[in-house]
Amino acid sequence: MRMVEDTGRAAKYRETFKEELALSQKEVAALCILMLRGAQTPGEIKGRSGRIYNFQSLEETEEVLQALTDRAEGALASKLERQTGMKERLFSLEGELERLKLEIEELKSAFARFKKQFE
Repeated sequence: MRMVEDTGRAAKYRETFKEELALSQKEVAALCILMLRGAQTPGEIKGRSGRIYNFQSLEETEEVLQALTDRAEGALASKLERQTGMKERLFSLEGELERLKLEIEELKSAFARFKKQFE
């Protein structure tokens, strides 16, 4: 975020992550949906991103998501394993996946300590 002007009663800011990360409008749309709603299928992202970018097809959405996972500068999204009963795979923010893995490890160690009390 960058300050744009500070001449009135309130300072005005402009979001700059698009420029800082060299993202296209389609990539911004996909990332915004993932930030707001968590893990989503490509179809859900296509359907929910119309105000930011109108994806023309599911294939276009999948290409954008794949580009976000394969970025040379570091992945911004990750493709999750297919869940039982779902025909599409979910995508999530890369940081969200790491946070969930860490949370699982913390829960495992807390459960191990709890279990040890009864041995």
